[in-house]
Amino acid sequence: MSNPRGDGPRVPVSDDPRPETLRYVEEARRLGTPNPDVYRVLETRPELMRSFHAHWRDIFDRGLVEIELKELVRRKMADVYGCATCRAAGVGERAPGDHKLKAAFDWRDSGEALDDRERAALWLAELLMGYETDADGVYRELHDRFSGPEIVELGWFIAFNVGTIQFVHSWRLHESPV
Repeated sequence: MSNPRGDGPRVPVSDDPRPETLRYVEEARRLGTPNPDVYRVLETRPELMRSFHAHWRDIFDRGLVEIELKELVRRKMADVYGCATCRAAGVGERAPGDHKLKAAFDWRDSGEALDDRERAALWLAELLMGYETDADGVYRELHDRFSGPEIVELGWFIAFNVGTIQFVHSWRLHESPV
């Protein structure tokens, strides 16, 4: 149920999660993503919660592109969109350090803080977030740094997160300092 007063979460959040939800919440805590509270919202639609869970684990934990790279891109997007819920999630020792996150915002001039794959992935993120227009340049760089299947996986991961992060941010589950 929405909150007509305008304070607190804008979506229903389960205070008494079912056992299935609790399993997903615990796994998210253990693995670092997504924010466990997302499952407390998605519990209102169990089929959606299950498909989100399977899809997230497939596109984040498994695949060809290293988790550390996907996490760098995901965290930059969470920061750009000001999503406190998404920023609160992180993959422990595989999370990007503050120096990498800072460099991600000025990736073109990041020097040795970021490698070529990271810069190419961040450029793709900017394209898919609507901040970049040189799609040909992005894809030339991607093809120099990634295999075709890696480009598809990374692009799908970014596209999924562009919408998901903005949607989760709109729920207002956690106060955002931005």
